[in-house]
Amino acid sequence: MVLASCSDNISSLGVDFFNDTQLDISFIDTATVKMYTQRYDSVNTSGTQRILVGSHHEPKLGAGSAAMYMQFGMRGPITVDRNSAAYDHMTLTLYYDKYSYYDTLSPLTLNVHRVAKEMNWTSYSSVSDVPVAQPALGSITVYPRPHSKDSLEIRLNDDLGRQLFKMAQLNSDILASYSNFKKFLNGIAILPDASQNASFVGFNLAKAQLRIYYVDKSTVPVALRSLKFIYDQSYGGVHFCKTNFDRSATKLDVLKSGADYVDAALTDNESYMQDASGVFLRVEFPYLRKINENPNFYFTSAVLYLYPKLGTFSKFEPLPDTLYASQIDLQNSQLSSTLGSFVLQKDPGVDRGYRYQLNMTSYVNTVNNPNIADNFALFVQPIGPKGWSNTAKRMIAEGPGLKDYQTKLVIYYATIK
Repeated sequence: MVLASCSDNISSLGVDFFNDTQLDISFIDTATVKMYTQRYDSVNTSGTQRILVGSHHEPKLGAGSAAMYMQFGMRGPITVDRNSAAYDHMTLTLYYDKYSYYDTLSPLTLNVHRVAKEMNWTSYSSVSDVPVAQPALGSITVYPRPHSKDSLEIRLNDDLGRQLFKMAQLNSDILASYSNFKKFLNGIAILPDASQNASFVGFNLAKAQLRIYYVDKSTVPVALRSLKFIYDQSYGGVHFCKTNFDRSATKLDVLKSGADYVDAALTDNESYMQDASGVFLRVEFPYLRKINENPNFYFTSAVLYLYPKLGTFSKFEPLPDTLYASQIDLQNSQLSSTLGSFVLQKDPGVDRGYRYQLNMTSYVNTVNNPNIADNFALFVQPIGPKGWSNTAKRMIAEGPGLKDYQTKLVIYYATIK
């Protein structure tokens, strides 16, 4: 089964060492590869520096959305003169960070809510449940401009704005420190309209601000100024991204927990990975150890090729530049932080095609060690060893089965004649 197809190249390299025999360098490209789609139960999303919000419906991966929860405050007391200042309006101000995924030509609606419960954990995950108050403080529908240098301002409820402005006029203790302010305003949640088939958009976390605009009457002419509340993790600010993916209308609906995975044979001979949705590729080589049963077989190296499915990527859904592989056992316990990385490259043999390539030599040597249990697999994801990268990037991989594009393991070996 493993040696069904090979290519021979007769070589004289090293012939002096083999008593006038010939050294044949050959390769196998039909070793059995099994591919699956697997999911994480949850991912820590409180350590990145991007506000990721948006929604998109994809037939293969489901209807997904990303919402952001964050705390604001100030580095020092905020006050304003009660006699010369008059309240005008309040906004949430966001700055694009040039990241987007899917087509931004579709309208995206963002709703801003007040968090209804204290956010005091050191870390939150993609499935953390934090309630929000109703109704929304403000809402906006935009056609995202991710590369724009302009800010996006969402007008907020004047009741909250006037309340905070009054506190500033009265030198309230609530506005004396970041910690005091967090006790009054637990946080702000930015929730997308999950019914929209729109896009995921990134904003700069460090530049986000709550602003209270007021008229300063002490100058001639009068000036419009603002009080600014910032996000600052060093002052105890907490943030995280909550993602939700409804897979009920897809063939991935069987993925109910992190222990579940689905064979590519049941998903149109495709496997899926996506950062935001928490799904990744699981790859197994069930008969790999059998290569040692062949007489006169000397393993030299191995390469795994992953092929993105043609037609599933574009300028709006670009392929990840790099994929990362880790070694796991068949019970999903991670055995290595990072086995290696795949780099995207143009496939020289396929028009308009691309592929990822990973050196598998050390993996194959480990699997073929008779003193180690034969229960290894790979998981491949578009994120590095530090975890979630706060993106929606994804890749749909061709499973083993297509002649030109199939994912395959190429094993190089030598025989002596």
